[in-house]
Amino acid sequence: LVLAALAAAAFFMLQRQIKEAPAFAVLNLNKVVQVNETILASKGLKPEELAVEAKIFARRMKTEIENLQKECNCSLLVSSAVISPTKLPDYTEPLLQKLGFTTDKIAKAEILVAERMKALQSDFSKAFK
Repeated sequence: LVLAALAAAAFFMLQRQIKEAPAFAVLNLNKVVQVNETILASKGLKPEELAVEAKIFARRMKTEIENLQKECNCSLLVSSAVISPTKLPDYTEPLLQKLGFTTDKIAKAEILVAERMKALQSDFSKAFK
């Protein structure tokens, strides 16, 4: 009788641990960093200003990733390091939103960067004529 009770208790404890085990999800950190670089490039900052902005971004991204993990009660993995036959939830877009990188803001930054690149190419071409 005692052995049966211990087995039942062990079974329920194991079930509880399985239910409470954190899920896994992924983040495309390359995309997040690339978006930040585009936003910074669109601002035309000086190198020393870029260094300060990069440090601020790194701290903020770390904080927001920690917040996301708490919200989803999951372990977030870098998507490029995950090989899985099952599709894991992707929290890249929610992270971008938390960092203030809306689709509209990203699109505007990409346009500004493209315009600056075009102007640089034009200036470069003129310099060698």
